[in-house]
Amino acid sequence: MVWQREDEQSQVVVVGPYPLFVSSFKTLRSSKWLVDEVIDAYLHVLIKSQQESVRQICAVVASTLFDGQIHRFGKNIYPEDIWVCPINVGQHWILVIFSMPQQAMFVIDPMGAEIAYAATLHHNWGLFLRMATRKDQLVQWKIFVLNHSKQQDSSSCGVLVLMFAKEYLQSRTIFNVKTSPEAILDARLQIACTLLDYKDHHN
Repeated sequence: MVWQREDEQSQVVVVGPYPLFVSSFKTLRSSKWLVDEVIDAYLHVLIKSQQESVRQICAVVASTLFDGQIHRFGKNIYPEDIWVCPINVGQHWILVIFSMPQQAMFVIDPMGAEIAYAATLHHNWGLFLRMATRKDQLVQWKIFVLNHSKQQDSSSCGVLVLMFAKEYLQSRTIFNVKTSPEAILDARLQIACTLLDYKDHHN
């Protein structure tokens, strides 16, 4: 397996715009915390497989945007899209999914503490939209929390963010995502294999 290699800075695969290195794959080992390039690359693969219009904001940009620090954004706002945004809130990953047609924000925290983030995320999303659309008056966005099993350890938040995103895009629910230690190990392996099998990989 690639995470047993010692050449940590060697590039293994390029998934869309995201290069992945041996060190990236090593974060998929048991009890490791996923790095942003793994999260971005796997979401890229998920989104490419969708029949409908789904877009992602990369982890670095999303985290900055929802911290209220972004001043410019290089993407257009497409009213027919679903947007998937992984956010680092300080050694912890959460997920925000936007349904632009419904003007709905789905906040997903693997630990189940969505209420701790919802108000700030909603406020900063409103600031961003006013900047991006140059409109002072915006329709009130609705916030939703989806039922899901809770994270059972201190390191699987990134894995669960990816599994929640995958399940949501398939079924619009996330309650079927398993969070047991065995399920997390299986998910880590699945993520690694999916990325390694990407068609543009390098030998």
